[in-house]
Amino acid sequence: MGLFETTPEKIEKWTAARNVKKLIAALNADNTVIRELSATGLAKVGGPEVLKYCKENATSADQRVR
Repeated sequence: MGLFETTPEKIEKWTAARNVKKLIAALNADNTVIRELSATGLAKVGGPEVLKYCKENATSADQRVR
């Protein structure tokens, strides 16, 4: 992995820090594991910002976003 790539350790750190913006950004990763960990992290964090993102993207044409 490159220096700036998202790793499972970063996802854990962002989840613990409740960093919703970084977790949402990680949902666009090419790596399936990173996307799954990000979604799980967002579910753990919860809150209005996560709910808003979910509502806005529930009907997205992009299967990875839905």
